[in-house]
Amino acid sequence: MIFDAVISSEQSGPLVLRERPSTESAVFRPLFGLFLLGVGCPIICVFLSGGGPTPVGSLGARIFGWAIVAVFFVALGLLPLGWGLSSLFVRRSYTLRANDDVLESQITFAGAPVWTRRRGFAVFERVAVRYQRFGVFGMRSYFIVACDGQRRVDLSAFTDRAPAESFAADIGTQMRLSVVVRC
Repeated sequence: MIFDAVISSEQSGPLVLRERPSTESAVFRPLFGLFLLGVGCPIICVFLSGGGPTPVGSLGARIFGWAIVAVFFVALGLLPLGWGLSSLFVRRSYTLRANDDVLESQITFAGAPVWTRRRGFAVFERVAVRYQRFGVFGMRSYFIVACDGQRRVDLSAFTDRAPAESFAADIGTQMRLSVVVRC
């Protein structure tokens, strides 16, 4: 997920990039997550309580029928449930550890670390700012700040060019990399 990052760090500690509280994170994300939970939970409840359809006919027809029921169970029950839970509780943060020359990305579920990946600064060649248009409820313009090279890690998205360039310069200084603006 791309987000407008806020930098929080101690004087001598690592640089931590977290999601900035915004209208999207305070209103739209819970609304979207609760809607998906509202779709997934009743369907799972119906199927697990035996209220779903029971295939009838020959053995082949029953196997095919159960396969269709399983597809509906997953597509209309498990996927919305998982997506809703992740939208409500999963967050991502980045930590730049300049002393260790490591960019660490961490995914947390309800505040508990679930997955951590460390990449050495050597796999990145530059900090890039690129222009991109995307959005669910209408196209919006963003300036994406990313570490490019053998791997690419999108760190943040800004709606204005000047803050994106300033942020990229700060990250480039921390990582000792050049900053490239492609807009």
